Amino acid sequence: AEAVTSSSISTGASDDLQRATDLAQRCVTEFGFNDAIGPVNVGKLANPDYGMLVDSGDTGSMVEREVRSLCSTALTVAIDVIKENRELHARMSAVLEQDERLQGESLQDLLLQVHIPSSLRDFVSPHHDNDTARS
Repeated sequence: AEAVTSSSISTGASDDLQRATDLAQRCVTEFGFNDAIGPVNVGKLANPDYGMLVDSGDTGSMVEREVRSLCSTALTVAIDVIKENRELHARMSAVLEQDERLQGESLQDLLLQVHIPSSLRDFVSPHHDNDTARS
């Protein structure tokens, strides 16, 4: 949000990047949420107890490439969400600046106004049928 709405980016962005990278790595290596790697837990492949062959080293490069791609796409989608909801974001920011919290019905009312860009739909469900996607 800072990259879109502010002229500066705080140090909190570093923590966000660390968390996003960790989650992306887990999605790719543990949860099987990646078509290129497949529905496997990469860490288990190197476990001799499973009797599987250890990869020749290409898997590590592929994992890094897929994690980078996932993080880059997620950032693009996040920017799209902020851009599509600039006015709503400004209203939420104003409430937070004044009250330092936004919760309950007030938060729910604002979240119901969020416009979901197609890039987010595609990111969350890349194999969905565009003809049946809801607005």
